Order: sequence, then C-alpha cells, then structure tokens
Amino acid sequence: MEVRSSMCSSGGMMGDIELNELKFKRYQCKECDSKFKGAGKTPTCPSCGSEDVELIE
Repeated sequence: MEVRSSMCSSGGMMGDIELNELKFKRYQCKECDSKFKGAGKTPTCPSCGSEDVELIE
C-alpha cells in the first residue's frame, strides 16, 4: 500500500509528496532540549515551536 500526503502552502501548489522519499534528520531544540526528526530547510520543534534547533545526526 502506497501512502501519499498533500501539503498546504500559501505560496502556491506543492503537489503530492511520497513520504518514503522524504529524508528525515535528527534535531535537538536549543530552547526546550526536545529531540525530534525533521525534514526541510527550517525544521521547527514540535514541542515548543522554536526554529532554534541544531542537527545532531
């Protein structure tokens, strides 16, 4: 079974993204020390919403 997801964007149409094509990296939030997996150029901490994160892997 193939899983597909669509993303909303205010800047235009993003199209469908296949989740298995995304490359997730591990980050740690500098504000709340939460560790999480993220993707994209500006990952955001899911716990506190901060963009002040560092790549740990």
